[in-house]
Amino acid sequence: MIKLNRSEQANLVAEGPMGPINVPYLLRFDRPVDTDLLRQSLWDLMMAQPRLRAVLSPGWFTYQLEVLDDEFLLRQLFDVAFSVWTGVPMDTPAHTEAAHTQELNTPISLQRNLPWRAVYDPRPEQPVLIFNVHHVMADGATMGFLTQALLARLQGQAMSPSPIESPSQRLGLWPRRPWQWPGMVWALVQAHRRDARRAKGARIVTLQTRHYPRFSHAKVHHAELPCTLTQFKAAAKAANTTVNTLLTACLAQIFLAPHRQDPKAQAVLRIAVDLRKYFPEGHAPRMGNFVVNMVIRAGHESSLADQIKSIHEQITDHLARFERHERAIPYLLLAGLPFIGLRLMSKLLQSMRASGGLAKTTCFLTNLGSADVLQPKGDGPRLTELRPLSVGPSFFMAASSLADKMFLTLCHQHVDFDQGTIDEFLVALQQQVQSLPR
Repeated sequence: MIKLNRSEQANLVAEGPMGPINVPYLLRFDRPVDTDLLRQSLWDLMMAQPRLRAVLSPGWFTYQLEVLDDEFLLRQLFDVAFSVWTGVPMDTPAHTEAAHTQELNTPISLQRNLPWRAVYDPRPEQPVLIFNVHHVMADGATMGFLTQALLARLQGQAMSPSPIESPSQRLGLWPRRPWQWPGMVWALVQAHRRDARRAKGARIVTLQTRHYPRFSHAKVHHAELPCTLTQFKAAAKAANTTVNTLLTACLAQIFLAPHRQDPKAQAVLRIAVDLRKYFPEGHAPRMGNFVVNMVIRAGHESSLADQIKSIHEQITDHLARFERHERAIPYLLLAGLPFIGLRLMSKLLQSMRASGGLAKTTCFLTNLGSADVLQPKGDGPRLTELRPLSVGPSFFMAASSLADKMFLTLCHQHVDFDQGTIDEFLVALQQQVQSLPR
């Protein structure tokens, strides 16, 4: 049995009101990939990674993961999990978006079936695989690891089995020594005061066209930045910042632009952080859910340079808190979800949706970074496109790059947005990026 950590419990809470909490990665290959080879490679990946053949098992107080080893049963479940795409071929952006949207909204039965799905469009030119893993089993870093392992297997490389890893986030959050706790508590109080001062009197801006009291199905949009990764890096270097900070600042400027007359307007961006970076060396797990986030507040600044400076200072501050293990107590409290009860927490989530409490985030942003590092050596199939994706209660954006292209994948509650709003946002983003000095 594998226990569920705080993040995985939270995903179970959201599963009811929000629907499937899936992580469907879209992979486009540069050449045909034999369906039988892909099928065998996914089977080998499942057998090598215990979480990919685990089912949700109810306990006395909460749920655990039970790893299956019965090959006869696994063969049956695998035949359900893997399928050849029978819809419209994914040969246009619109068709690919529609397929990605469908997979994001397709429920995965965690107690009965495998915790993942894979649909393959074996078209002769640039075939597409959508590898869809439930968020209870994997976060973005895990999906990167699985993608790399799958690509290596398609190149003919052997796949090494992984052990069952501890799901605990404690090593990444708690202070190293007991006597460090009092200082950590005081630092947490001070940080909370700084955050409160920055948030005081703010009016949070969003792109939402309307608000409905219930969640709907999610909608996916694919986009690319109008520049290469090399050009964007040059722009970041010219601004004396990083690619992540520059992208965050550009987004903040776009969100704030329609509210120029409101001096209290703020864009609130939640940025994903991989907690594994703060584990002791050699102790960070590869599989599981170890994503946390930091909250960045962007107000009106006199220039993009000033916006970059403000965001850089906030990011530096938040990452230093993780480095000093000052975030233990809030996450320790969230670890009590099983004792509060998933039903009660789901009710609270739905109540927050109805009251507008979840509209306090402008955008959730995650950056996979360069996917070129996932490409194995060899002359076998390689990726020409990789689009990470997940779902959230607010506007979600995932960035990735591959072969010098910069991809953006957007997701939102369909009922909250008009297509025109998304189109205007993407046009503004294109113009913002094109205006950057390089």
